[in-house]
Amino acid sequence: FNPELDVHFYLFTKYNPYEAHEIFPENPSTLFISHFDFNKTTKILIHGWKNTGNSTFSLTLRNAYIAHMSVNVIIVDWHKLSHHSYRQSRRFMDLVAVRIAQLYDFLRQYVARETIHVIGHSLGAHVAGIVGEIVKMGKIYRITGLDPAGPLINKHVTNGRLDKLDAQFVDVIHTSGFALGFYSPLGHADFYPNRGVPIQPGCGVDVVGKCSHRRSYHLFKESISRQSQFMAAPCPSWRQFRQHKCYSQWHRMGEHVEYGIEGKFYLQTGDTPPYGLGYQKNVTTFTTKLSRTHMRFVNFLLKHHLCSGCKLKTWKQKQLENRYRLLKRILAVWNLPMF
Repeated sequence: FNPELDVHFYLFTKYNPYEAHEIFPENPSTLFISHFDFNKTTKILIHGWKNTGNSTFSLTLRNAYIAHMSVNVIIVDWHKLSHHSYRQSRRFMDLVAVRIAQLYDFLRQYVARETIHVIGHSLGAHVAGIVGEIVKMGKIYRITGLDPAGPLINKHVTNGRLDKLDAQFVDVIHTSGFALGFYSPLGHADFYPNRGVPIQPGCGVDVVGKCSHRRSYHLFKESISRQSQFMAAPCPSWRQFRQHKCYSQWHRMGEHVEYGIEGKFYLQTGDTPPYGLGYQKNVTTFTTKLSRTHMRFVNFLLKHHLCSGCKLKTWKQKQLENRYRLLKRILAVWNLPMF
């Protein structure tokens, strides 16, 4: 592992929105000769497993920030370490975090703590958490975790993963809990769009939760320009939220979250862009007259994900697809999401 060769920092601003300028913490001149604006907020983006600095996550958020906000965007590219097995990449997180912590401490010599915002997706969210544990120039002001990875992450141990102690404020968006994502609360404010689990609306037959996993940063991207369209209600559970028991107050999810709020927050989104629904006072209750037969079928679908390789004895793939379409029409009538 060679930090300077295996982890890269690429700066983008409104003056160089598509042409990367690489920054080396050990060489301050690389920052001073760039378009870095010392009076603007800096967004540090950390991708996840099997991704790169040119992945959809990185470019989606970079483009949104450049288009709608005047900020510095630094994309962390650690693809040489993220393209191993998941288990091995998981072990590399500490090494990557050390290098990013060097960047953070370097920037803190010239900018205020409140101007640095670290954002990570999947394993990148946990890398951000580790960075928060080891930085030397004061606690990070804000870390945002976008569907932090779930596999091989111990919820009973706070070290080595994202936790609310890693920054002054940690906000998290969960979209594929119990699958690729981590379901339990990790931050000060944890948001659960559509219950925070697969299948997110519009993802169709999301076999392993990849579409739902990606949905987190698409929602966040949209929140950059549509700050009041993702309104979430604090609530103990999704069921109580769907039963209209938690509609006394609403809070923004995403880029413009209200700094300092705490708790679990629930909301619904659309199935196609724009996803934001604003204030959801017309949400259909969960206690719909859906027959027990179809509720059992919902559980069946969730268990098997319509997998063609399941080799089911009693159900053929064509039958599953027909039932899936029927169920989708039924849920649409009652305005219920496809879980």
